[in-house]
Amino acid sequence: MSKSAKVISLFLLLTFFYGFIAFKNVPLGNTIHLAILALGTILGFSKEKEFKKYFIFIIIALTLNAISSLYYREQGLYSSFKAAFFILDIFFFYFLAYINISVRKLEKAILYLTLGAAFCYFFQQIMFPRIYFIASSYDWIINSKTAWRFIQIHGQSLLSLGVFYGLNKFLTTKQSKYLILIIICFIAVLMRGFRIMLFSMIVSSMYLIYAHNKKLFTAKNLSTLFGILIFLAASYFIPPVQEALNHMVERQSGGETLDNEDYARTIQLIYFFNDHFKSNIEYFFGSGLIGDSSYGKYVMDLREEGINLADWGLLGLSWIGGIPLVLCIISYMTKAIRTKVPKPYKYIGAWFIYLLMISITHPEAYQQSSMLVQALLLYMLTRIKYEKRRFLFQQYRN
Repeated sequence: MSKSAKVISLFLLLTFFYGFIAFKNVPLGNTIHLAILALGTILGFSKEKEFKKYFIFIIIALTLNAISSLYYREQGLYSSFKAAFFILDIFFFYFLAYINISVRKLEKAILYLTLGAAFCYFFQQIMFPRIYFIASSYDWIINSKTAWRFIQIHGQSLLSLGVFYGLNKFLTTKQSKYLILIIICFIAVLMRGFRIMLFSMIVSSMYLIYAHNKKLFTAKNLSTLFGILIFLAASYFIPPVQEALNHMVERQSGGETLDNEDYARTIQLIYFFNDHFKSNIEYFFGSGLIGDSSYGKYVMDLREEGINLADWGLLGLSWIGGIPLVLCIISYMTKAIRTKVPKPYKYIGAWFIYLLMISITHPEAYQQSSMLVQALLLYMLTRIKYEKRRFLFQQYRN
């Protein structure tokens, strides 16, 4: 099996094939998931040091959070550990280090995984309300008046990554095949109907265009931006996209903004800052990730009442996972953004910028196997630096 195929296979196993519903009740599913991450960490931990300190701090933060939850919410340590699986996915990084896959082959794997994610996402959209993927099976999605906005699959962060990957490759190679990837993935993001996603995607795309020649307002860049605007205008005539964009406008004009005290996010903010925490120590270390416990049921009951911490992205994660955990995540994302890479790989920084921006009000940074996608890109950064050094060394020797 080629190294690209190994990465694809492992990713699909860890996401249960994008969360395909047939794998929902696989015996020992979580055990297999953890075993893959643990084995990869054991095999690859000594091979790559670039992001090691961040991953160690994540383990420390999760441990302190579990202790906080045990003390303040009486949630057992084992329940907290199980609840942390979605964070621990970042340790997929070390399986990639063990495989020692090249940048070229890793990009090939990411491209195939992105195309697979797009196929599964649109298939679920077309077949809804018949459910094929676990992440779209929740009652609150099925009963929503705008269910199409919340249809999800595991690993769906690949869809936004596909936009920046395609745009970067098009700017670098001028090959029209990448426009197809941009269109497919951009439509998928638009259909989700989140204002913060559209805004962040435009900002990150402008950053990516600027990163290629350090000038934004050139004839070449303006023509690219004009092309994007033309595409946006044309995509409005696609019925699902039109519905999503109209819904964005309705929500904005309907008072769904933070200056409205009746807005759901405003109510959530007031509740968590004024009523949720039992002490400042619990506020700092978090009340606990949502485990199989009476505390977990309490948090889920809050969601039924419209108090959903996911609506506050990384801030919401800090309420349950603790401030140290969120600072670790922000730190390695910031490092990824600041890492200097050649132009063909600028999409990595652009995607992390996008992810940080939407994390103001959206949980995609830690939702539905996003940590696996982040692990892919963080490892790619380390591999790019290694291959760049080796190339320069070979040039020097020659």
